[in-house]
Amino acid sequence: MKSYRRFALGTIVLTSMAVALVMLPARADSGYSDGGAKPYQEEVHIGIAAGDDRGSADSSEIPRGKRLVIEYISAFARVAKGQSIWEVLFRPTAGGAAVNTDLLMTYQSTYRNNTYDGLVSSGPVKLYGDPGTHVSVGVFLSTPNGGTPADVWVKFSGKLVPCQSGQGCPLEN
Repeated sequence: MKSYRRFALGTIVLTSMAVALVMLPARADSGYSDGGAKPYQEEVHIGIAAGDDRGSADSSEIPRGKRLVIEYISAFARVAKGQSIWEVLFRPTAGGAAVNTDLLMTYQSTYRNNTYDGLVSSGPVKLYGDPGTHVSVGVFLSTPNGGTPADVWVKFSGKLVPCQSGQGCPLEN
């Protein structure tokens, strides 16, 4: 009986604390500031025609006066059954240098009447894009895809950070 009372008392105390926390007003001076950053997300589609083994596409232009901070990338590929992707290159330009980031594509499932294989990739990253540039995405199949076209969708998200006037566009915010 004593352990039940302790359990009940503990539950009441924890519930009271949770209610008190929920009822606290938000503080305007909490110290959090996004520094003018704006959320950003985009999807780039790469269509690979039947008989080809590669394709590429560019994102929208990163607005002038803003640096793109990419925090997450995911990709889905639809390829002919048995086909594999040799490489997916994700290439933003930061500090004037374009650097490839490889996405590892993993088999997910076969679908559409046993015609296509689905491949996926996703994960957190910390990449940057300079103002006025594009993020380029390139896809290379392991072999030409014969009579079946392939499609790859690469999605990325993060934030656009304002560049300070007279200070260039720093890589960190």
